[in-house]
Amino acid sequence: MQDLREEDFEIVAQSYRVISDADAFDGLVAAWQDRLEKAGGENTSSGISGFANQLFQHIEKADKLASEVPTALANDPVDRLLADGSFATLVVSAEQYVLGANDQWTMQFGHFQGQKIGEDWLSTDSVDTFRTILRNLKNRGNLQHGMVRICTADMDERIAEIFPVEPRNGRDVHAIAVRVLDPEWTPSVKDGIIEAFGLTDAEAEVCRALFRLRDTAAIAEERNTSARTVRLQLASVFHKTGATSQVDLVRLLALICVRMTRKDETSIPVWRDPYGRERVFKTPSGRKLAYSWLGAKDGVPVILLHGHSVGVTLSEEADRYYREMGVRLIAFSRPGFGNSEARYDMPVVDDFIEAMNDLHAHLNAGRLHFVAHTFTGMGVARFGTLYPEKVGSLISVGGFFPMYDKSRRRHLPLIHNTFLDLVEKAPWAARMLARAGQRIMYEKGLDWYLTRAYGHSDADQKIMNHPIYRALLRNACAHGISQGPESFVREFEFAHYDGFPEFSRFQNPVRLIVGESDHQMIAERIDEFMQVQPATNLTIVPDCGELVVYKGWRQIADMVRELVPDAAGT
Repeated sequence: MQDLREEDFEIVAQSYRVISDADAFDGLVAAWQDRLEKAGGENTSSGISGFANQLFQHIEKADKLASEVPTALANDPVDRLLADGSFATLVVSAEQYVLGANDQWTMQFGHFQGQKIGEDWLSTDSVDTFRTILRNLKNRGNLQHGMVRICTADMDERIAEIFPVEPRNGRDVHAIAVRVLDPEWTPSVKDGIIEAFGLTDAEAEVCRALFRLRDTAAIAEERNTSARTVRLQLASVFHKTGATSQVDLVRLLALICVRMTRKDETSIPVWRDPYGRERVFKTPSGRKLAYSWLGAKDGVPVILLHGHSVGVTLSEEADRYYREMGVRLIAFSRPGFGNSEARYDMPVVDDFIEAMNDLHAHLNAGRLHFVAHTFTGMGVARFGTLYPEKVGSLISVGGFFPMYDKSRRRHLPLIHNTFLDLVEKAPWAARMLARAGQRIMYEKGLDWYLTRAYGHSDADQKIMNHPIYRALLRNACAHGISQGPESFVREFEFAHYDGFPEFSRFQNPVRLIVGESDHQMIAERIDEFMQVQPATNLTIVPDCGELVVYKGWRQIADMVRELVPDAAGT
């Protein structure tokens, strides 16, 4: 181990510590930053040269060990509820925006994270109970439990409980949970009990009916047979399963339902469009790209390009506003995000350009107008200089700067600077650190990640805690992690790309909109941006930081109205 430096030992120690202690992640980041600073001008961009081979080997072992250790239970209140796969569970804000729904709930009721839901999934006699609990949540009243009846897509009635979600860090209760009390009977349950107990198909169907109806006469009526036949079939089921009564059999079936549900779960999250409008298409190269949309279905196309965990979709109010404008705001899932596949054999910017060409061809459009969040603006600038006939205008949300120059990122938090350095000097280490961070995020929850990413701004904290934007941000986070930590690393690779030369030649109208308290878009950076493209029109949104895409959505929409010739306006 003679080629290990003293500071390398701290990286190795923290890499192992973070496996069992999520709070050690900050120590791991700090250890890497210390190592990078002491490495000085060493040239490490070609691989692991400049770092000890043994350092690579040790943290690779820690990374492999971490991947084999089961993920700890989520400790964020919302994520902890959803992580329990025993019951179909929904978490909803006072404004009826879905903060989260597990797979069982989504399959039965079709609600997605980030969606605003109505009351059509409730039985008529349960609507008042639901409204009362939501009203108390809004007014900070008595947050009692409630029981409601809910209806699946197949119009099966289910019994569910409603209860307040445990508050975060001593704050006010911000959401309620709806949890189905009887587990879902999936097709795999029927197959499982036939195989396990040797039941006939008819006996398995009687079990399913008993599980739902709990009454012999009701089962007979539903199956169009006699009560005697049902009793005989149940007697045979008792014998084969060892159950001593109907109650005992129902308990056994419930246990099997829970176990089969957990068996059917996948560990990889799948992002779902809150509006249910996602379209996935295949490109000439054979990969899949995806997009959703807001506004007018047949309106003028405008492309919304998201950041890593922001700007994937907007509120229902924004949806209506764009619809009235006659604009179809196409929220494109960039390669490696959501359900769009990446080309990892290409540099990230080249991958982006290819995807833009594929999207342009798929839409069969003329010039496209772009609302681009942060670094994606650099990609649009390059796309516009390569293919000027395909680009009409650019609205840069939050601005963009090539981050290879450290002077431009001195205001960034430690974790951002560390990743930017590692992506340049030791990409393998950036990937390992990203994997460690994602494992911790599963344990700590999406709110932990959001706080780490945007909690340094009081203005952005207000936006994060807003009942509507909170749901949209959680959905955007799920969109960002749906294909694993590689998207996080690619985002920092994107940040190193110098798009200013293309931006200086960009011949189309440019608008820049930034939050007043955006710690990155200080006056010096704004001036630099506007010197590169002097024709830029600037808008500053008060009481807002990096999350201007949410707080300033109306100002952005009005820019679209101004820049898009065919937008109708109201």
